[in-house]
Amino acid sequence: MSDTVVDLAPRVTEVEPITGYALRVTFATGEVRRVDCRPFLDKGVFQRLKDEDEFRRVQPINNGGGIGWASGADLSRDTVYVTGEPV
Repeated sequence: MSDTVVDLAPRVTEVEPITGYALRVTFATGEVRRVDCRPFLDKGVFQRLKDEDEFRRVQPINNGGGIGWASGADLSRDTVYVTGEPV
């Protein structure tokens, strides 16, 4: 059995908040996806992102391995990619 980890998604290079608690995420391949974060907002640390000022402070983290906020909420690049819709 192999211990090799397979990533589902390329690295995140840019993330920009857009209207309605959504994000425009750009990946290293140049692909862009729109991610609706509303389904996460009632869960744990993500509740802090209901504050729109906090939500807008999103940035790539871990050398593009995901996105995160100063409040401690974060999403892996795989989650962002799989839940996002191609733009």
